[in-house]
Amino acid sequence: MKKLMFVLLLFTLAMGNAWAAELSMGILAKRGKTVFYETWSLHGMHLSESTGDTWKMVPLAFDEIEPAVRNGSLDFLLTNSSMFVDLKQKYGLEAIATLRKATRLGETANQFGGVIFTHRNSPGIDSLYAVKGQPFFAVQESSLGGYQMAAKELLDLGIDIRTETASLTFLNTHDQVVQRVLAEPGSVGTVRTDTLEGMSFEGRADIEKVKVLGVKQHAGFPFAVSTALYPEWPMAKLAHVDEATGQRVKTALINMAPDNYAAKSANIAGWSEPLDYAPVRRVRAALSDQ
Repeated sequence: MKKLMFVLLLFTLAMGNAWAAELSMGILAKRGKTVFYETWSLHGMHLSESTGDTWKMVPLAFDEIEPAVRNGSLDFLLTNSSMFVDLKQKYGLEAIATLRKATRLGETANQFGGVIFTHRNSPGIDSLYAVKGQPFFAVQESSLGGYQMAAKELLDLGIDIRTETASLTFLNTHDQVVQRVLAEPGSVGTVRTDTLEGMSFEGRADIEKVKVLGVKQHAGFPFAVSTALYPEWPMAKLAHVDEATGQRVKTALINMAPDNYAAKSANIAGWSEPLDYAPVRRVRAALSDQ
């Protein structure tokens, strides 16, 4: 009996080693790599504890995402919904979960939008139509919440911000857009929802100086917003990752409680089953038709 138990123990340990893997997760550092380490590094610890795998968390700038996917240096990727749609078509990524954002008051949302805003003291800029002729700051052309949503919202009003603003400048992070607009009354900017509230909470921006343009109301949505809502960021597995590993990671994410240390560090409420990203494809199609 003791010999049998010893054999079973060796088998269990061997199988445990077989299941464990060294995995990497790339994450779009939308607010810069310094903020990334403050928010996302603990996800690697949670996943190591939950899956038994060894995790490396990799912060990526917008222009680093596709090369990392193309050369297969990542196993999983958390990026904005628009980039996911593009990379899914090109490289076969598969969404395994959708992020749920949290507010300081306990509300949650697995959708997000764009905020179009100016300085409170900007003269004559009181509506979305007033964007015409003004300097416009955005994050990146590939940023869904930091450019594409606003561009689509304004295009629906007959305004092409690429040609009908005084200038269109991309600043690469959401924080830089907020800081630039607040430093230059008379300019307009766009960032994803929750950016203004988050920077205010952190003491990085004075939200009292912000005027949101084209305010929309969406039932149950807790953030200031100027656009329609779209599915939050997906966690995706790359095509080379096997289904068993993908399911193991998906389970660890979806079982993450809102009060988990990794969720609280990232200011999220955890993860849901993946949403339908067809609305994001429609935004991309509308902008590509310009």
